[in-house]
Formats: sequence, structure tokens, C-alpha cells
Amino acid sequence: MEMQKKKEFIHGWLFLIISILIIVISLLLENSDRSLNLFQRSGTIVLILGAYVAYYNVKNGITYDNNLHMTIIDDTQLFNRISLLLIIIGTAVAGYGDLILNKL
Repeated sequence: MEMQKKKEFIHGWLFLIISILIIVISLLLENSDRSLNLFQRSGTIVLILGAYVAYYNVKNGITYDNNLHMTIIDDTQLFNRISLLLIIIGTAVAGYGDLILNKL
């Protein structure tokens, strides 16, 4: 059970923290040189991390018994919300990052 908690932490919370750090670091670097478009590119990385968290939840949220009956595990709801949040933020930053920076 302890190993499952570590996997949940790595595939949920850690990717959320990494995504926030990527966006903050890209914002700081973008202030020094706007020609790199790092903020907008960081949105794509956050989007990929969110898609991976969603894939991991789907992959580990479905089990099969010996008769190939499918069972859906319902305790991944928090990580589904984290992945949705990462995908929305990543899409918004990747698509509109330059416009968001111009408004700041």
C-alpha cells in the first residue's frame, strides 16, 4: 500500500508542482528576454504533463478479473481533477501566452 501512495504522489502532486514551477520559471525568464516565447512554450509542457497524469489514471483506474470483467476504481477522482486542471492551464498558456504577457 505504501508503494501505491508513492506512485500516486509522483503521478499527481509532483507533476502539478513541476508544472507550476515550469510556468513560474518561464515567466521570470520571459521578463528578461521576450523574444524566446518561453511562457507560451511552457504551456505545451504543462499540457503534456496533464495528459500523462490523465493517461496514468485511466491505465491504473481500470482492473480486470479472471473472467475479464472490468472494474473501475473510483479513488482516482482527485488526480482526474489535477490532470484536467493541468490540461486547461497548459492549453490556455500555449494558445494565449503571448497575449497574457502583453496584458501584464
